[in-house]
Amino acid sequence: AGMRSVLAYRLFADGQTLGALQMYSTLPRAFSAHDRTIGLIFAAHAGMALDQAQQHASERERSDNLQAALAFRDIIGQAQGILMEREKITADQAFHLLLHSSQYLNRKPRDVALVLYYTATTPTAHPPPPSHFSLPPSPSNGTNPPSRHCQCAYWMLGAPHPHPPRPPLP
Repeated sequence: AGMRSVLAYRLFADGQTLGALQMYSTLPRAFSAHDRTIGLIFAAHAGMALDQAQQHASERERSDNLQAALAFRDIIGQAQGILMEREKITADQAFHLLLHSSQYLNRKPRDVALVLYYTATTPTAHPPPPSHFSLPPSPSNGTNPPSRHCQCAYWMLGAPHPHPPRPPLP
């Protein structure tokens, strides 16, 4: 009393396999030519419906991701502002600092920005801090900012600075 007949169809759209439709029977030669034709038509429609469902789910996920990005854009901007005011750096330098910190904390930039935004502190780092850190050149003088910005990077990483600070540049 096991399977004696099997009918299987590939579900596909645009040449890409999406799944399979399989029918089983305990009778030998259970599927006639008419049954196979009906199965083929059903499989074609099922493949198109499955493709549409997957496209809809993909578009929904993309829409959700864009909405989340817009929501976090303001938080990241405000975290940048906190760093700009606190450390006297440019917007680009503050953004670079958030990105660098997120990489070393192994956290998303939005998560680092959220902690900074809500607590005015940053999470502590698990990996060791980098041996050297420099921000992009300042647009005012074309050189790297003074060492205190390097200290800021270590503060963002929650680690002590490895060497004493230099006096600020004039």
